[in-house]
Amino acid sequence: MKNLFIDARFSFEVSKSSGAFNGGNNYTKRISKLLICNKGEKFNIFLICPKGLENDISEMLDIGKYAKCISINTLTDLKSCAGDILFIPQVDDSFKYAKEMKDFKLNNPATLIFCTIHDCRYNEHTLDKYDGLLKEGIKSNYMLLWLGRRLHSIECNFAINMIVTLADKVFTDSSYSMNCLNKYKNIKYVISYYQGVFRNTILPQDYSLDKNYIFFVSAGRPEKNFVRAIKAFEQYVIASNNSSIKFVATGLSCEQIKMIKERKIINSTILNNQVLLMGYVDDVELDRFYSECKFLLFISKSEGFGLPILEALLHEKPMVLSRTSSIPEVAMGSAVYVDSLSIESITRGIDFLLDESNYANKKEYAIRKKKIALEQINLDDKAFINEFV
Repeated sequence: MKNLFIDARFSFEVSKSSGAFNGGNNYTKRISKLLICNKGEKFNIFLICPKGLENDISEMLDIGKYAKCISINTLTDLKSCAGDILFIPQVDDSFKYAKEMKDFKLNNPATLIFCTIHDCRYNEHTLDKYDGLLKEGIKSNYMLLWLGRRLHSIECNFAINMIVTLADKVFTDSSYSMNCLNKYKNIKYVISYYQGVFRNTILPQDYSLDKNYIFFVSAGRPEKNFVRAIKAFEQYVIASNNSSIKFVATGLSCEQIKMIKERKIINSTILNNQVLLMGYVDDVELDRFYSECKFLLFISKSEGFGLPILEALLHEKPMVLSRTSSIPEVAMGSAVYVDSLSIESITRGIDFLLDESNYANKKEYAIRKKKIALEQINLDDKAFINEFV
């Protein structure tokens, strides 16, 4: 029997630094379990985890029947045979990991390498005065932040070019990301599949739906553009004199919440009476927010897919979204699209969707789009599994 090695080390390491609830980590957990449950009788499956997390991850994914969690120092520690597959569900776009893959391929030329590259956002960072506003020390200087990202993009481009040259198949999760990957001329095979959600997204019966608040997720990450979002909310409240609408944001650290208050990023009366700022929340709490909110405000500057969009759709919620990268292809007509770099544009988007007639139209579209998204996920799951012959 052939072996299927799933290298999940990078995904679970990333979750330690950027929060457990990110798109790459969601994809890794979901796609690993999908492969294990559907290919476990045809492959010996090994899920490669960071050291010390083998038991935790095995229990979380409930994979004991068909797969074993193992830890290694480098890929060269794997004992592989002809026809085996190494699958990397979230690529570490560093030179170190690219070199590790190259050494593995040199030692195991008959082993197939499949990988998923979720985006090329390292090429899209712009000089943005708001990026350093919720940071301290040298990282609070947005020009230095931008310079650091530009230097990082050079390494990423070099690493990705090496990785796609080594890979037999490259997967991604949006047409936008697939088009971005076309710049790497050495890709042999690239295809996109619509991403699903790892956790069960169910509307509990005791949740009261459509409460009067706007929901924002992953607010602590600069690329999600939270500062412009909260300023647009303030601008809308002042212009409309609407004291009943609320704003809930998750994913902020205690230090960031403190900075928002101390630096008076928005009017203190609005902040104290109409805004709730929180850290990362668990699955149950997150689903409650999606279920109860009026709509999702997600104005990220760039996405490879945009998992919160799908999560909102599965809760039949309309959205105000930025019109960049992969975002429109995930949401289609269930959203109002705005310029993510314009506070005025975001304000107009909020105002538009809070109009009862506009809201009803977008809500109806979201309900219908949910059915299409579920069908697409099911279809793409089957197609993805068939990639592993």
